[in-house]
Order: sequence, then structure tokens, then C-alpha cells
Amino acid sequence: MLDFYFSYRRVLKRLRSGALGGEMDRLAEHFFMLGYKPASAKIYLSRIARFSQFAATLCGPMPIPQHVIDSYLCTFTTDTPRIGAVSALGHARRVAPERFIGSVPSVDDDPDALLLASFRTICAKCGDLSRRPAKAFFWAAAAFWIGSAIIIPTKSSKR
Repeated sequence: MLDFYFSYRRVLKRLRSGALGGEMDRLAEHFFMLGYKPASAKIYLSRIARFSQFAATLCGPMPIPQHVIDSYLCTFTTDTPRIGAVSALGHARRVAPERFIGSVPSVDDDPDALLLASFRTICAKCGDLSRRPAKAFFWAAAAFWIGSAIIIPTKSSKR
């Protein structure tokens, strides 16, 4: 299925090597079945292949432990490529869960879950974030960090 997205032999060879090389055709089929445009699928497949090369140097053909994923994500110095890599690896984990060791931490395991739930509640009180995101986020953050000591404009407030 990789042949649908890539035509050069060297590129196909590089994609099919690495820790996830044997799963790349399944991943390409996954993106095709989900209806991803070829350009988007190529980006995801390239990100997964880059991780696959990284993982191959650390664990070879063995299943990939969580610390290898964390090490790879730490190589990114900015958020945008890290977010893209996390998204691509999420697809890889769904398609080939047998190639990974360990699970993604659930919300119950998150030590900040209570804190984030409180922040979401305050954001909901501030109004529709899609209409006025900057103002609502500012009021929610201020109320959250000050401990709700200020008056928060609510959804029913008219301005």
C-alpha cells in the first residue's frame, strides 16, 4: 500500500526499514481507509518512519517501550513538530499495538486531572470560548490562578 503514496525505490526501502518497517504498509492502508488525502498521509508516514529509524537504533526489532517514545519526543525543541509526532505515533499505536510496550497513561493516572477539571469548569463559566477566546481565556486563567477572588463575567453578562 505504500506504493500508492511513494514511488521511489530508495524511499520505499527507507520507509520499510526501522522498528516499524513491517507495519508501514498497514499504516498506509489505515490512512487510505480513513480517507486521508495523499499529501497528509505522506506527512504522517514520514513522521512515523523517522520515529521508526530512531527506535531501531535503541531497541532493534523488539517491541518499543514507552521510554523510547519519550526520548524521541524530547528531541524536538518546539511544540509544533512534537505535536505532529505525537499525533502520528497515536496512529501507529492504534494500527500496530503489538509493536509497543506499555500503555498510554489514562486520565485516572494523571496527577493534574483534578486541577485541569477545575480549570475547565472556570472556562465554562467564562462563556463561549469560540466566540471570544482571548477574553474568555484571560478571565478563566486569572480566576484560576488568583483562586476565584475576582468577579468573572458569565455567559449571561451583556457587554
